[in-house]
Amino acid sequence: MRSLSFPMRAALQAATDEVPVLLVTITHPDLEAPVRLSSDPTTPISLEPYVMGTRSNGADYIYLIRSYRLPDDPDGGTPGGQLVITDLDGAISRSARALTNGYPIINFDIVLASSPDLIEDSLHDEIEVVSASWSGGALTLDLQAINYDEPVPAHRMSKRYFPGLHK
Repeated sequence: MRSLSFPMRAALQAATDEVPVLLVTITHPDLEAPVRLSSDPTTPISLEPYVMGTRSNGADYIYLIRSYRLPDDPDGGTPGGQLVITDLDGAISRSARALTNGYPIINFDIVLASSPDLIEDSLHDEIEVVSASWSGGALTLDLQAINYDEPVPAHRMSKRYFPGLHK
């Protein structure tokens, strides 16, 4: 179970003016450096050219996320989500098509706009891209939770693995 701060819980329930921000880090062996994207124009990243984004823990995240839906857990279906990135000139889409060796790894961090250095929640090495499409100035990435094909739980409910159940 995750433990979120009170300001984050209030922001997620829209009970405050705080803004939850999704920070996305995209990595792939073919990329020279990770691509960092933000869902909120928290602060100016550069003045020439003028770029808005979020600065968190010394890294700059560019405001290009148009919308997102984190992978959920529907009844009877595969957990899936979506990330829509603004790509007016098609440069990001061309870079994505140039990637070989499969899809990139996507990591999510969730912060508040007022405290971007405090990571409230994160999804690292749990999400994979299953398809990508470009249309209308946006790159849409369809996401799903990684399926490890392990029974849950991976071990038997014995005293050795689950001593708290056998008190």
